[in-house]
Amino acid sequence: MSARRKLPPLNALKAFEAAARLGGFTAAAEEMFVSPGAISRHVTNLEEFLGVTLFQRGHNDVRLTADGADYLAQIAAALSAIEKASRGVATPARDRNLHIHALPTFAEYWLMPRLGRFRDAHPDASIQLTSSLEETDWDTDSADVSIYASIGGWNERGTHLFDSEISPVCAPSLVQGVTPIPADLMGWPLLSSINKSNDWLRWFHAAGLQPDAAQPRYLFGSSAMAYKAAMHGFGAVCAELVFVEPLLVARSLVRLSDLTTVGSGYFFEVRPGKKESSLARAFREWIVAEAGE
Repeated sequence: MSARRKLPPLNALKAFEAAARLGGFTAAAEEMFVSPGAISRHVTNLEEFLGVTLFQRGHNDVRLTADGADYLAQIAAALSAIEKASRGVATPARDRNLHIHALPTFAEYWLMPRLGRFRDAHPDASIQLTSSLEETDWDTDSADVSIYASIGGWNERGTHLFDSEISPVCAPSLVQGVTPIPADLMGWPLLSSINKSNDWLRWFHAAGLQPDAAQPRYLFGSSAMAYKAAMHGFGAVCAELVFVEPLLVARSLVRLSDLTTVGSGYFFEVRPGKKESSLARAFREWIVAEAGE
């Protein structure tokens, strides 16, 4: 068994180095956020530990003795080595921060219910989640990663997460026990988000109908808003089932047809031209696994 190291207290070494480098106990106290008396006690304890005098103490100043100067040269190098080693091991700040940019409905209905599991796996991470309908502008946005949607194979440059399926839903109060046929829905108040206004056309076409006049009556800034309007009885919305599944289970919304058609594809992208941080890599691996379940 190796012998136990006989080392002086680290705070005493730090106090001695600061006092020697700054030329006094008062300046060292200000740097270390303690009192000058505390610095003096640390230095005295260190001198007792070493059995030598490190400072010549004057009325208003202190000066290193020869032993003190020799000790300082060695201690300063050792403290620098400790600091360098600690920086090398410590997690860089960029690996503790993650800025996620996602579409509003994806963020609210898919990501938020799952994000707690990633948080639990990375308790020291600082996470910022922002959302907008606009695709991430890497020149102006500070996001590290982005989740965006693609319809019909357009702009598929990231990691594929999943493809959604769309089908009409509405509040239970609008059905009253009788499920309408697809043609009936052309006369209903139709809801949509601004960027999904063609979903109804594609679903009606899948049903074998020519819905040229079946335009949404109510348009909203996001699908999340359209889903809430549907829950309040505004009409029917052609919803992405992956997002409204919990609302269907809770009977906040009900399906109006078993017919589905392909909605949007969702993709994950890391900021281009920048080395992926360990936290961004962990999030990418986590979200791909979540999407595959």
